[in-house]
Amino acid sequence: MSAKDLEECRLDGFLSFSIQIIMGSFAFASLIIKWRQETSRRAPLIWLFDTLKQGSGLLLQHFTNLLFSIIAGQYLHQNSCAWYMCSHIVDSIVGVFYCWILHSFLLRIVSKYQPRFDRLRSGEYGDPISLFTFFIQLNTWWTIISLV
Repeated sequence: MSAKDLEECRLDGFLSFSIQIIMGSFAFASLIIKWRQETSRRAPLIWLFDTLKQGSGLLLQHFTNLLFSIIAGQYLHQNSCAWYMCSHIVDSIVGVFYCWILHSFLLRIVSKYQPRFDRLRSGEYGDPISLFTFFIQLNTWWTIISLV
């Protein structure tokens, strides 16, 4: 990539947004295909809740990385795209690992102190399905992502 290409790279341009929308659409389509091929398929509402947790967490992480990269690039007079690539790689490797560690730790606490923390059992929303339980799990997942 030439120096001119790096200078022209923008994270907040039309092309960038278009690519992100296309990639997000492919990711969502792959989740639908995966769900349709599950041998013991989850109920549609449970699948929707699980997908909303993962998707909104991904968006939170993505837009935080974008904002950080744009601010760092402008403040340090460096290329925002390079900052985004670095933050994305670090987040994809280290961030996912730390989210997994924190989530595993939370599941251990839930198992140990069960029924008290039963609403935190990931992917289980009660019978009948509780929107309140979903929001507790959603906020817990956002907190884990924000800590990382």
